[in-house]
Amino acid sequence: MMDKYTMDKRDVILVSWLRANARHNLRKLSRVTNIPVSTVYDRIKDRAGGIITRFTVLIDWAALGFGTRALIFLRTDKARKNALAEYLVRHLRVNGVWRVNNGWDFLVEGMFHSMREVEEFLDQLEHRYGCKRNEVHYVIEEICRENVLRDPTIAELALQELKNYGIQ
Repeated sequence: MMDKYTMDKRDVILVSWLRANARHNLRKLSRVTNIPVSTVYDRIKDRAGGIITRFTVLIDWAALGFGTRALIFLRTDKARKNALAEYLVRHLRVNGVWRVNNGWDFLVEGMFHSMREVEEFLDQLEHRYGCKRNEVHYVIEEICRENVLRDPTIAELALQELKNYGIQ
């Protein structure tokens, strides 16, 4: 398998088309990228698990009744960090967890029915894991998501920027 940090012009163009719509079939990708179908297939296959970490679906949580989206910074004591991380990863309302710095341990993205449900979640974290310090930011409107390398029309600009960082 190719080094996961190596991308050439064809990779940038192909990845940008996949990020715009990963449901494109191989023939469509071949046609719009001017890359042979067999090469498109090989590149996707070779990069799966490397540059391409997974193929997934983006969900409109509000349409499913989860109209309260919260980004929550959490801090706990060292002894409870691992247990808290394991709990967060398995929690039904947690969509993402990141380890962060600047006085915080984790950034959590949660999808909730209401602000009250967020408060109950935080109370539970304080009781079980000693998360006395938290900071909650409610998402009012999503402006863009998963936007880097998403527009095939500017893939050439992205390629130039990658070259500036030594990635070919």
